[in-house]
Order: sequence, then C-alpha cells, then structure tokens
Amino acid sequence: AYFLIGKPNSGKSSSSQLIVVESLVKDPNANILILTPTKELGLQFMNNFQSSSNCCNNIRILPKALLGGNDVDRDISALRDINPNPLISTPGRFFDILSRDTGLSSRTWDVVIWDEINKLMDAQAFSEILKVLRFKYLFATSTDFSEAHKSKLMKYIKNREVVIMTIDTNQMTSDNVLNISQAASKESIENFPSDLKDA
Repeated sequence: AYFLIGKPNSGKSSSSQLIVVESLVKDPNANILILTPTKELGLQFMNNFQSSSNCCNNIRILPKALLGGNDVDRDISALRDINPNPLISTPGRFFDILSRDTGLSSRTWDVVIWDEINKLMDAQAFSEILKVLRFKYLFATSTDFSEAHKSKLMKYIKNREVVIMTIDTNQMTSDNVLNISQAASKESIENFPSDLKDA
C-alpha cells in the first residue's frame, strides 16, 4: 500500500492517473476504482481520463463517474451495460450503489486509488466501504497523513506493508509524476493480498 503525501499541485493526481494507465497496459481487464472526497475532484478525474482515452487508442479507457446529484438508476444501468473502467466515485454514492444488488460488493478490485485520503476519512460512508472493500493494490494520496490517520486505517489493512512517500515541492513536473509512478509500480499487483476486511 502506497501513501503519497504532497502539497497541492505537486503531481499527486497526475501520478494516480498514470498508475491507472500503466495498470491497464499490463492488464486490460484490470478492475480499477478511484474514490474522491468531492464531486468536483471526481469530475476532474473523469475529464482527465476522457482526454487520455483519446490519445491511448490501444488501451480501453472507459471512465464512469458515480457522483451525488446524478441519476442513480442510470449509474447502475451503465455499470451493467457498458462495464466502465476506471470507476470514479464519491464515498456516499459508492456506498449507496454497494448497498444495492449491483455485484460491486463482491468484486475484488485490482487497483484502488484513494484521492485525498485525509478528507475521505471524514466521510461516514467511507468507513462502511472499508468493511467490505477488497483489493490487490492500493495507492492513496493526501496533503496530510498523520499518525492518527495511519492508525485508523491499519485495522482495515491486513498483511500489507505501508510505504509513505513525500513530495517536497508544490510544483508539478513530469519527473515528479514519472518517479512517483515508477516507485509505486515496483511491487507487482499480484504480490498483494486480495482481501481488505474489518479487523
């Protein structure tokens, strides 16, 4: 599990996006989930991946944003009919869809990204999601990740080494993004346990 700490505009979100693309290059069938604390961040990811799909013709990138304010029945239909990937969601909407008969609650995600984990942890729905979420590879970003945050999360993360990386700059560069994604990708997805359950 990799936790990336950095100031705004340091390349955290771009690193997450690159990790998703690299994962789909390695395995076009990888199931990928991105959780963001706000609708605005979710739309930002959605727009970025739509742009990526236009320049990566050999990779299937079909993003879908599950966000509050959208028609939930339409979201569920999209999950069934087009099998979007990556899936981008806020905790409240994702938990709402998890509680319905959509098959997501039994899915093991190959890659899970938590964007701004310190803010995600403030959402009650996120705590409920952690009880049922299963994944192989985790990449989380934050502007701040305290020992209290780490302690709270560790009861959900079993048998995983937590690596915390810090960006000491507030200026995003292509080198930042590349170095981060390369460091986080050193561990093979298959080397991670596939369960994340309540302790």
